[in-house]
Amino acid sequence: MRSNINPNCYPLFLYAICAVYLQRFARHPYVHIWSSFQILCLNSSLMPREIGITTWVNVSFLKPLFLIAIFSAFLTCNISSLSAEWNAVHCISENQIDIPKALDNKEFINLKKRVIERTKKGWCSEAQANLIMECILLTKPKVCVEIGTFNDSFFLPLVATLSYLKHGYAYAINPWSNEKAVQGVSSKDVNYQWWLTVNMQSAKNDLVSMIHEWSLNPYCKVIHATPREAILQIDSIDFLHLLGGLSEEESLLDTQLYLPKVKSGGYILLSNVFLYIDQKLTRMKALWTLLDECEIVCEIDNSNAILFRKN
Repeated sequence: MRSNINPNCYPLFLYAICAVYLQRFARHPYVHIWSSFQILCLNSSLMPREIGITTWVNVSFLKPLFLIAIFSAFLTCNISSLSAEWNAVHCISENQIDIPKALDNKEFINLKKRVIERTKKGWCSEAQANLIMECILLTKPKVCVEIGTFNDSFFLPLVATLSYLKHGYAYAINPWSNEKAVQGVSSKDVNYQWWLTVNMQSAKNDLVSMIHEWSLNPYCKVIHATPREAILQIDSIDFLHLLGGLSEEESLLDTQLYLPKVKSGGYILLSNVFLYIDQKLTRMKALWTLLDECEIVCEIDNSNAILFRKN
């Protein structure tokens, strides 16, 4: 069977296998050891202070597998820092594109500077803004969809590049509802109270204001609905950003609903890969689903965001 994994990403694939395998088959699948595993994957220099030895999975045959994963994570992060970082020249396979010429265009460089300066106040890192803009620039998607848009932070890099290209259309999907945001999340989790009380209308207003301020209306539409409701308005997708879904169930549902809509050769960006809620990594099942049907193109932000290409 042909491998769907970029060779540079084998260490990340190992993490995913071990995470999902342990999560599915351990007697107590969501033990505190996940937080330690998460820290090791993110940065091996941050060795866990509370490794939770008393909460080791009590299925003896799984211990060697977990130890191998930890050793591999430690060794790989120290030696290569997961070398499959975003590099447009190496990551984009579309033919007949002069990538250096496109990226070195002064107008595009200035646009990137403006966008990155704007997104500094939000949750979109410079690395993610750079990846989104360059990927959109070089692949020229017709339809882009962002699931879980909160404010303007992630959506601006996407739609600003479409405007620059004068090509394509983007959908920002979110119900902007506190109750729906915490669906499936335990009230004991620290994230629950924040999302239950955050001003959703203010976040949406920031998004709408940005669209008007940057004159992006011809290239995007804001859909005030749940992903399940909004799917009826979406046909095929060239670029999908999976940003929403706090709980494991909601994150997986977003992936299951929208991945079939992505064209073969289309791109999917999974953000907040190591989101930790209710004592579990809630993106792991979504990650596993993507690995089934896509190949990994690259990872950024210490593997907390992964770009896929659908087979």
